[in-house]
Order: sequence, then C-alpha cells, then structure tokens
Amino acid sequence: MVNKEKIFLQIKLASYDKKLGKNDKRISEYYLKDYIYKSNLLNRVYCIIGFTMMFLLFNLRVIMDMKNYINPGYIFRIFAPWVLGTILIPMICTIIGNRFYKIKYNLAQKRLKNYYYLLECLDDLDNIDK
Repeated sequence: MVNKEKIFLQIKLASYDKKLGKNDKRISEYYLKDYIYKSNLLNRVYCIIGFTMMFLLFNLRVIMDMKNYINPGYIFRIFAPWVLGTILIPMICTIIGNRFYKIKYNLAQKRLKNYYYLLECLDDLDNIDK
C-alpha cells in the first residue's frame, strides 16, 4: 500500500531540488565570510564599472570640450567627483551587500537543514515499512 506521508515528503523534496536546491547547495559550499567576500568582490567591480559609465555619460560633453580648457584646476574639478565616487560607491555597495548576502546565506543554510531533516524523515519511513 502507498504511504501518503512518503509521497508528500518526496514531493516536497523534489520541488525544493527543482526550485532552490541547486543554488542553496552552491551557496553552502562556502563558509559565510568566504561567500560574502566573493559576492561583494563582484558587487564592487560592477558598482565601479556602472559608476564610471554613468559619469562618462553625464560628462561626455564636458570631456569632449576639455581640449579647450586644459588647465589643472578645471581637470581636477571634473574628475574629483569621479575619484570620490569610486571610493564611496563601492563602500556603500559593500555595506549593503554584506547584509544582503548574509541574509541570503543564512536562509540557504536554513532551507538545507530542513531539506536534510526531511530526508531523514523519509529514510525513517522507509525503515518502518521494511
């Protein structure tokens, strides 16, 4: 006879494997600090590239006209915000990313713990049937 509890557990386990399992298992391969460091490193690089592209886009006309205004004060006034932004933007992205990736890591660990608990329950049900 078919055990409804076993089928229910198998469906739960299969749906987890299909939806979140691969990502959670990939995340759990790292220690918390390693995962946050790796994720924040990419986050910082993307922030710097994005900020630089936005800076160039908004200041394209000024940069093109710079050949008419070549003096150190003018160049400093144009590129000082970029230098300041490339320092501050990654710092802000890191602070936000630390919190976000820590929560993401803890949720993945919690789901995996529940997954292994359900596997043990399924194994116990198999042992009872035998």
